[in-house]
Amino acid sequence: MAWRLFLIQVLLNYRTLQGGGYLFALWPWLRRSERREENVRAASGYVNSHPVFASFAVGAMRRRLEDSPPLSPPLKQGGEFAQWRESLAGPLGVTGDALIWDRWKPLLFASGAWMLLWFPTITTWLILATACIVLYNAPLYILRVWGVRTGYALGARVLDAMRDERFARWRRQLSAVGVVFAGALA
Repeated sequence: MAWRLFLIQVLLNYRTLQGGGYLFALWPWLRRSERREENVRAASGYVNSHPVFASFAVGAMRRRLEDSPPLSPPLKQGGEFAQWRESLAGPLGVTGDALIWDRWKPLLFASGAWMLLWFPTITTWLILATACIVLYNAPLYILRVWGVRTGYALGARVLDAMRDERFARWRRQLSAVGVVFAGALA
């Protein structure tokens, strides 16, 4: 699922936003589930969050669908499950935006620009381009794997993970390092 989450925005559309990407990420499990049609219907619809933090929601959605009683009526589009699924958007989006797009990405850009100012060669540029791709994506892949596992473990309580002290600590640390690099760049 973590690998499929790299493509979560490929199916982005106006009506369901990342909903198609969530189905794509869940499909390896959905296609083997006993109640595939019911589960696909429940998992489809509007979903939106930060692309990396969607992993928490995907894991939690799988857990909730697995835990639903087999004789229960199908989970409807407008029912409790859909409301819960839609309620994940804000917290997962805000946490992901603050950590990754507001801090991690600018830090990598500032450090790369700083290196290019000191070593303005094509070789430096090639090394930095490769390093930035790896340095940007490696932690995000690890976060995706952790997110799927944590989301699955917590199920309906997945938003409790957003209160984890690690996220606040990482935001503070990335902010401090980013300020240093931005100041050095200026």
